[in-house]
Amino acid sequence: MPCREELRELEHKVEMLQTVNNIALLMLQSHADIIDENIQESLHLLAELVDVDRVYIWKNYYRDGIHYCAQRYEWSNGVESQWNYRLATEASYNDVAPRWEQLLSQGYCINDIVRCMPESEQAALTPQGILSILVVPIFLQHHFWGFLGFDDCRNEQFFPESDEIILRSASEMIAGALSRVELEMKAGKLFYDSLTGIYNRRFFDENMPKLHKALTRSKTPLTLMMIDIDNFKRYNDIYGHVEGDSCLKEVAEALRSCVTRTDDFVARYGGEEFVAIMPNTDEAGALTVAQRMLEKVRELDVRHMGNPPANIVTVSIGITTGMVEYTHSETEFVMKADEMLYESKRNGRNQYTFGSLNQAN
Repeated sequence: MPCREELRELEHKVEMLQTVNNIALLMLQSHADIIDENIQESLHLLAELVDVDRVYIWKNYYRDGIHYCAQRYEWSNGVESQWNYRLATEASYNDVAPRWEQLLSQGYCINDIVRCMPESEQAALTPQGILSILVVPIFLQHHFWGFLGFDDCRNEQFFPESDEIILRSASEMIAGALSRVELEMKAGKLFYDSLTGIYNRRFFDENMPKLHKALTRSKTPLTLMMIDIDNFKRYNDIYGHVEGDSCLKEVAEALRSCVTRTDDFVARYGGEEFVAIMPNTDEAGALTVAQRMLEKVRELDVRHMGNPPANIVTVSIGITTGMVEYTHSETEFVMKADEMLYESKRNGRNQYTFGSLNQAN
């Protein structure tokens, strides 16, 4: 029969594996809105598991050929936060702990009692009240990404080496989720117009074919609007490009506020032209939204044109609605709406024109 010591060790390993599994679930569910909350919860779980006072994640980066690291996350209880120390903002391995970079980058852990460590490391760790420390390297795609640290401010101890492998696994899950969310956020920015903050032409170009395909299966109508700010070149000539940019932002927000359903969106098509997409919207719904857009733009508190024929900022709109299943491609919607936009311009601007898309093959 296993002795009591072996049973305790087995129970500890089972508890560690359960904690890592819980962390894995948290990381899999993480996205930009909740990643910080989930990482904090994961650090809390690890602190309770290892029975320490502080757990933290630091990430590496290079600048001017020098290897630095900076704290990204921390959980602490009953001890002063590392955020109160300058080192948390930025630390050079060479200046603070030169052997850490060498050991951690080679896959070794730092597992020591602080008073037994080199003087430079004691000088950095002792003011934080640390008696024992475990630092686990984090590797992503074979690259030394950073480290996960555990501080015991109550006891001098060496952490069990058997724990290190499991803690490495947890740390890499956390870092992997963080990197994934950062990439997703960067990718998301590619689909937004930097000036107006609404979707851009790239988002429209990539999503229209997908939308066309989905609506073909569901056999539901699609409405597309082409929207253009009237006399915008004259506006820029009168007030300058800074005011012109401000006008674009105001108009974009006014148009965006008029489409409220989850699947609807407005994108900047180019220059002073916008496109609005409304799946599952028939002619009546389209005309209601178009009228709302005209009114919203007229009400904007932006500089007026000041010259006839318009003393307010206005837009012209071309609208088309059709059953996607009867069209050859999404381009037909754009072409028809563009044709209707031209009619609105030709007939005096500051209005919308509707044309049903030809449903015959």
